[in-house]
Amino acid sequence: MVHVYAGAATGIRKPIIRSSLPEFTNDLRTARTAIGHPGAIGDGSEKVWQKLFKTYLPMRYADDKATIMDSTGAFSHEIDVVLYDRQHTFLIFELEGVKVIPVEAVYAIFESKQEINADHIEYAQRKAASVRGLHRTSAEVMTIDGPRTAIPQPILAGFLAFENGWKSAPGEFLASCGGSRGYSDSSRSEKRVD
Repeated sequence: MVHVYAGAATGIRKPIIRSSLPEFTNDLRTARTAIGHPGAIGDGSEKVWQKLFKTYLPMRYADDKATIMDSTGAFSHEIDVVLYDRQHTFLIFELEGVKVIPVEAVYAIFESKQEINADHIEYAQRKAASVRGLHRTSAEVMTIDGPRTAIPQPILAGFLAFENGWKSAPGEFLASCGGSRGYSDSSRSEKRVD
């Protein structure tokens, strides 16, 4: 199920965004059915999610598959979709599509799978912990009110999936592992797009 938040000026944007969702859903379905190799299926669906973010996020934000690094030299696991500040942040390393991004630039991370299930959630939690455990710094900047040091905001973590592989409500599993904050079980109609 894909939920859309179109912001305050929903008059025109909301219908436009909603009209593109069937194409997005079809692209995810095509990645799942037309590509034979599991790794290639994953790469294809990650590209579809990245295309969605690139389409609707302001240009200052970027989204890529990447590894995240901190100032001590520690690395995260490779993350399927990283939303980060591209306007004010340099990439630490980029070679042939392989990117290393400083943790200070990261706003959100997502694990992307074709199907959501308990094993995938546990795997995504480990990957999120590898990012959230990195050391984050903040430099002092001059503002109109004088010098200010920003407090790093929490890095959001999420899961992107096309289908639900659970036989029971996934909220029961999430509640048992402490991951149900802000979760609403809307998976019962996972094929619906709204």
